[in-house]
Amino acid sequence: MESLQPATGSSATTTFTDSTGQPVVTVQHSMATPLRSVGLQVWRGALLLADLVLHRGAAAFLGATALELGAGSGLAGLVLARFARTVYLTGKLQVDRVSCKLAGVVNTGSVVLANCQANVEQHLQQHFKPLGGSAVPASASRRRIDPPTVPVRQLDWLEPPDWLLERPEPADKGSSRGSSGFDTQPPKQQGQPQQGGPAEDRFAWRPEDVAALQQLDYLLAADSVYDDVLTEAFMRSAVLLMRYARRHSGRSPRLLVAMERRICFTMTDQAVRAPAYDYWRTLFEAIDCPAEDSWHAGRAAATAASSLQAAAEVAAGAVSSAPAELSSSAAEQQQGGKQQAPFPLVGWRLNLESVPQALHPFERSEYLELWELELKA
Repeated sequence: MESLQPATGSSATTTFTDSTGQPVVTVQHSMATPLRSVGLQVWRGALLLADLVLHRGAAAFLGATALELGAGSGLAGLVLARFARTVYLTGKLQVDRVSCKLAGVVNTGSVVLANCQANVEQHLQQHFKPLGGSAVPASASRRRIDPPTVPVRQLDWLEPPDWLLERPEPADKGSSRGSSGFDTQPPKQQGQPQQGGPAEDRFAWRPEDVAALQQLDYLLAADSVYDDVLTEAFMRSAVLLMRYARRHSGRSPRLLVAMERRICFTMTDQAVRAPAYDYWRTLFEAIDCPAEDSWHAGRAAATAASSLQAAAEVAAGAVSSAPAELSSSAAEQQQGGKQQAPFPLVGWRLNLESVPQALHPFERSEYLELWELELKA
């Protein structure tokens, strides 16, 4: 997989335009970073996800509430903000003074989150300008007159916030496993001290955020599949957020995933494979892509259906134990001799030929893929 490579220097500010040359989004990013700061780079998956957002446009996203997992520079989420009412850009808080210096970030907070916040502020200033006491978009093509809300927040996939975890009383005292046998908690990582201080406060969740996410419509993720432990944690966090919204408001959010398969030769198989991608594919049930027009007509219908499902769960007393159905490992479950995906998700691969390229400069590779996922009924 290859990131966007600026011509010179260790960091750059790039403006991505549409086919007519009109600016769409400008982000500050780096051309090369340590593994812990890969979110400073712009990856092709984020650009492909932005293409999907622009293709579906206001018909799908106008007025929506969305959250991007592992937002990095914030590129995909900022493009979504052209239509959505609220877009949360999330990432892990980490302190890295060396990377901060390279990126020109002065404070001691997370360099990735701080860079994302700077991109948000620049984007809103450039594309939503004050006029007559109120903010209006600089471009009439946005089809909206109110500025979006784009908070940057800390979300560690390995340690989700307490408000997202509704832990039921375990059947066996001292165990975190519910009656279904699934672990309700993500695996704890050893040797990771808790972060604290002004940076954590700056990107901390607030009560209004927790309330807003009860109305969540969409989750986005770009190039988040590269490590098995993090991949499973990413999927667990997505399911927790989707169930959080469905429990509280009956909404059933969709997860849009863009990625570039990482191809390598594995000694185990003695073959060229994409092991991280292959692992991700075992975590949910793949189905055929629904009809094209189901996306535009299905948002209201899906919300209504989810409301009925949520009501049924309340009546059955199943809501409080919803997180208990999440798997604590990616080991395949056996049911009647058939392999069962660890997470209660179905997903389908989207046809890239139906998603025209909207952003430039950007060259699509043959390994790029788009997926759409939702909770099982």
